[in-house]
Amino acid sequence: MSPIALLSANLAVVVLESLSYGVYATLASCAVYLAVSRRQCDSLIKPSTRPRAKLLSPVALGAFALFITVTAHWLLNVTRLFVAFHNWDDGPGPRLFYADLSHITEVLKYGCLLASLFIGDSLIIHHLWVVWAFRTRIIIIPSITLVGFISFGVGLTYQLSTYKTSQSIFEAAFRRWTTGICFFSLCTAVYTTGFIWYKLWSISRALKSCGVTSLQTITRIFIDSAALVAFEFSVWGLFHIVSYQCGSNLQFVAVDCMPAVMGIANLLIQIRLRWDLTQESMATDTGARATQLRFAPDDSETSGSSEIDVELGVRTHSKEDDEEIIRLEKL
Repeated sequence: MSPIALLSANLAVVVLESLSYGVYATLASCAVYLAVSRRQCDSLIKPSTRPRAKLLSPVALGAFALFITVTAHWLLNVTRLFVAFHNWDDGPGPRLFYADLSHITEVLKYGCLLASLFIGDSLIIHHLWVVWAFRTRIIIIPSITLVGFISFGVGLTYQLSTYKTSQSIFEAAFRRWTTGICFFSLCTAVYTTGFIWYKLWSISRALKSCGVTSLQTITRIFIDSAALVAFEFSVWGLFHIVSYQCGSNLQFVAVDCMPAVMGIANLLIQIRLRWDLTQESMATDTGARATQLRFAPDDSETSGSSEIDVELGVRTHSKEDDEEIIRLEKL
């Protein structure tokens, strides 16, 4: 089997990432539409609701920042395509351009890639922190791996800026940085998704024994969401690691499509959550009672403070609960 040419791999990257980004942009539009629709319904039920507070939540800000970095990464890949074939003559010109990994567009592209992965990992860590009732000790390990990811990412970006055409991306000088990035990113993904799944699985069993159905639906959403993120990191990350360790140019396809894949996984979680909660709310009777799920930290972690509540309610239309709305901003 003949090796895949660098030019062919980069052309495939533009096509596949453009397709992935189109899906991502469509899902982003759906997410914005659902968010605006819920905001309008909430304002009718509770006119005093402040939408700005929800728009400034960590999840909303992280999703917006992720959209910017993914868009910038895609635009840089498209720009590189035009620069390679427009500013260079036909023949070896495009191949020489793509072989120069120290070009400013390539360095910026890797910067956007690392920023996207950093934001995605941060959102997962925030998700873990909320699910485990804001316990700081549960996020110590993923925070350390996130710092390691940043360190190796900065090192790889600097190494690329000094790249020479006589070198190879598969040399030891680049391999150690790339391997470190993959290792820390996978450690963060496996740790966070594993603990999120375990926590919500245990809650789902407790709710099932109590006969609570609405919270079982919400818990199932988050269990599936954790599985989705684990699938994205495991399968796509494994594809990148294997292709890179084998010295194949397919690793460019894997690494350049990773920001869009992460954005799609993030939005699928948010859209499914909002959609299922909306359907749950519409199916609720007018006399339905809001349900509350309480995450209480251990006694060793609190000094006489009250329990920490994370409310996963069902919208009701009774007079007593008219001010209750579906709340899950921190997740």
